[in-house]
Amino acid sequence: MIDTENGHKKAWKRHCDRWSVCTDCDLHHRTSSHVLLRGHIPCDYLFIGEAPGETEDILGYPFVGRSGKKLDDIITRVQKMLGDTTFVFGATNTVACTPWAEKKESLQPPSAKQITACSDRLRDLLLFTKPKAVIYVGSVAEKAYKGTAMFADVTELSIVHPAYILRQRQEQAEIHEKRSVLRIVNMVRDLQ
Repeated sequence: MIDTENGHKKAWKRHCDRWSVCTDCDLHHRTSSHVLLRGHIPCDYLFIGEAPGETEDILGYPFVGRSGKKLDDIITRVQKMLGDTTFVFGATNTVACTPWAEKKESLQPPSAKQITACSDRLRDLLLFTKPKAVIYVGSVAEKAYKGTAMFADVTELSIVHPAYILRQRQEQAEIHEKRSVLRIVNMVRDLQ
């Protein structure tokens, strides 16, 4: 689920060695795996979501559950509209560990303290993914990072979280999905 170009394999290994055993916040106590990245290194577009969900915690990759499948649908539609199947992207989250509630019965949004503790991981990831643009997936990622110095040199875009789309009635879901697709397509065209 990670495709690295030759010059980036060592950087990716160092990143994994450091962050797959991170204990910088309390989330590591209840998580099964540190969910770091899915996609390509380097990438032109980096999707940043809120946090890994249950499926991601089990499989160890971001956006592989229901929301991930919806994000894949959005990306496929973007590629079709652009006539380009080389939409090179990576996907991660504001935190690498699944934010389980105390008894691991449900998920909760990551706290500002947990997001801050994981920001060095994200900063490290940016050094070798080198995206032209960051796409915030949902309001948690957007509120945490949009307009910050960390992303001063890249284009920023926000889309609605796929989980939100999945909770809508079909007609509303299609409107939100289409809006996300068009926002990404317009951004890509502006960057070309």
